[in-house]
Amino acid sequence: MLRQHLAEVEQHIAPGERHVVRQTRIIDELTRGCPHGLSGRFASYLCQLQVRHRAHRDRIPKELEAVEPASGLEMGIIHQLIQEAAIEPEMVSCITKAYAQTLHALCVKDRDDPLTEMVAKKIIKVAQSGAHDPTEISALAIKELEMR
Repeated sequence: MLRQHLAEVEQHIAPGERHVVRQTRIIDELTRGCPHGLSGRFASYLCQLQVRHRAHRDRIPKELEAVEPASGLEMGIIHQLIQEAAIEPEMVSCITKAYAQTLHALCVKDRDDPLTEMVAKKIIKVAQSGAHDPTEISALAIKELEMR
């Protein structure tokens, strides 16, 4: 999902750059000889929006790293359990981040380790109890796993 979003953002950035340049030229032509108060601010606003779009694009790979750990550990079991539990779409990213953080904290690197399924189930249970922060969900899941 994040990879698709990154691709879409990339597709919009380049045309956005061209549109800003074009709109700035049009504004300059239309306001030649006039005070540039409002028109100058509008052109500046367009440039600021483009900067925000680029910043957003630059944040997506960091989000991908959180969801897809550098170890290459597959997220298959968590996604399977998320689908089975009918998790709200806005919570999926939070849960997968918590799952990745928890596996990292527990030093689980083998995707075939039976602990991965236990962790995934515990993460979903904690998230369904009302926690919404990945770090908090991870900490609570680890605490509950240690109690077993």
